Amino acid sequence: MEILTSKRGKDMLAFKGYIYTKHNQKNNTIRWRCIKRHTLCRGIMLTSLDLENPYLKVDHNHAPSVAAVSAKKAIMRMKTKCANSAELPSQIYNNNLDDLSYEALSLLPSEEAIKRTLRNVRRNYHDQPMPVTTLDEFIIEEKMAAPIINYESLVKEKLPLIMSKGKDWALTHGILMRTADFPTSSDVVNYAPFALFPSMIPRSIYNEAKQMQTDFNLLMHKVAHDYDFLKESLKSVIEIDDFTRKLWEIYEFVYKNKTKKFQPLCLGLLRSDYMLHCPQGDSTISEDLLQQVQLKQIEINTIASSFIGLAENMISLHRYTLWLINAPANEEKLPENQAAAGFAAGLVNAWDLYEKSEAAILFVVSSAERNIFDQRWLEYGVLKSNPNIVVLRLTLQDLHHEGHLDEDNNLIVSGYEIAVVYFRSGYSPNCYKTEQDWDSRKMIECSNAIKCPSINYHLAGTKKIQQELSLPGVLEKFISDPERVQILRNTFAKQYSLEMGLEGDEAINEALNNVNSFVLKPQREGGGNNFFEEELQQELLRVKNSEERMSYILMERIFPLPQRNVLIYNAESKDFGSVISELGIYGVIIGDAEQIIYNEEVGHLLRTKPVETNEGGIASGFAVMDSPYLI
Repeated sequence: MEILTSKRGKDMLAFKGYIYTKHNQKNNTIRWRCIKRHTLCRGIMLTSLDLENPYLKVDHNHAPSVAAVSAKKAIMRMKTKCANSAELPSQIYNNNLDDLSYEALSLLPSEEAIKRTLRNVRRNYHDQPMPVTTLDEFIIEEKMAAPIINYESLVKEKLPLIMSKGKDWALTHGILMRTADFPTSSDVVNYAPFALFPSMIPRSIYNEAKQMQTDFNLLMHKVAHDYDFLKESLKSVIEIDDFTRKLWEIYEFVYKNKTKKFQPLCLGLLRSDYMLHCPQGDSTISEDLLQQVQLKQIEINTIASSFIGLAENMISLHRYTLWLINAPANEEKLPENQAAAGFAAGLVNAWDLYEKSEAAILFVVSSAERNIFDQRWLEYGVLKSNPNIVVLRLTLQDLHHEGHLDEDNNLIVSGYEIAVVYFRSGYSPNCYKTEQDWDSRKMIECSNAIKCPSINYHLAGTKKIQQELSLPGVLEKFISDPERVQILRNTFAKQYSLEMGLEGDEAINEALNNVNSFVLKPQREGGGNNFFEEELQQELLRVKNSEERMSYILMERIFPLPQRNVLIYNAESKDFGSVISELGIYGVIIGDAEQIIYNEEVGHLLRTKPVETNEGGIASGFAVMDSPYLI
């Protein structure tokens, strides 16, 4: 048994070929979790405070790897040597490989990545960086290498062949959607729209977004459990917007009903979406421009956060297309993505907390689901973790006949008690075709099942709540650390309420005088709902003197970083064009009003669209699947 150190300086435990991270410490026991928990391993080791009496409480779903432990120890040795000697990183690297097996060598990060890590260690222990004395030391410095790849110069006349090969790779590796003509049939499918090459994202921006996700998870969880804040923030919207009002009525019926207990646990499968804001008017990606980009949040999705499965598979496609043009495609450039595995782990952990081994998980879906394969990846992730869990797929309409509550308030569907309900539908008014559909949503909310999302989480994800959180002093109600508050606030674009009164009037007049600088957002999800430019002007003029305006928010427009790529849609293949991207970070949180049980960042999504396109949904036809290429 050995103690190792993580990248962030946290304790790790190596024992019998498995590596664990320290989870918590209670009384005289330390609880350790397998480092592969994002790939659905739930292995848990217990030890005493002095690391005696190891006890495997929960077994692993994978074999031990002595090679992985050896690789981790080798990196620790290199970092220790770098901190305590004057040897060059290249010497330290070469001197610590001799005793490693071939398998251990294959598990190490790239040579470039290790040497860069060693130079960073050296900087942390010395006021000045060590001088560069060899070509080997020079070329590994990322800041000294040209970070921007000109795909067009590498592709040249090979573009039609690469596009054809890219389409075949997508079809054979599960990057699929049903067609618009046959949305209910898997007999006719096509590749999902995708970018031929990965789009470039500054590494610092990518890491910043990932590091914030657990804070945003916690923020949304706390907002969802603050009845007074939700009520005060949404009161005007509830009066005007029928959809939000119906959600609120269910919320009040369930959570203010003193005669029945409700399920206190909530599961959040979230996605926080950002754009890389850059100075308006810049039209060409450059190294100078990369230093100016800012991470700006578009929204947080609390219901039906999609494309986790397809996003995972995009990594393999882009490694292939980069290989075709002899461009670097290692993990340092194309980071691994375990979004589907992470979401599946969230579902399985929630199912475990229900504590009934015969209970099932219910996916609430639409009747015409073009994006079914993305959902299947999540379903198969649950199956891989625990083959005994039954997953059902039903619509709100199906639940009229197939679902009911028993005398103990358990949700029974098709003969199964339901432990977890996962909504991939129900996020917009057109999901509720009749009052019976609303009855189905209410029945689910009244049940003992753990909901994803619960109705309060759904309300916490509205645009109005996003606008309220951007106001001075509001974040501090939910996040106590001033430094973390400022980091989150820095990602907010300016947002304005359109309440009746002077403040709302001034916001409307400002937008009418600068229609290109704002976005008008209703309380809707799913893409294609926002108003830009002339449409924004027309809509504001229509509602300017009406209380209907209170159901909208006005947001400062973000001007994203432009670059060049080829976007491949189902019906057409295009040449290189100017494109912009939106980065999404997935998070999982489980807890109740009093405690957080699980809070993790689990993966990413990149969506890219033509620079002239305002909206950004993939399923709605505006954007394509992409991957971040870190520079």
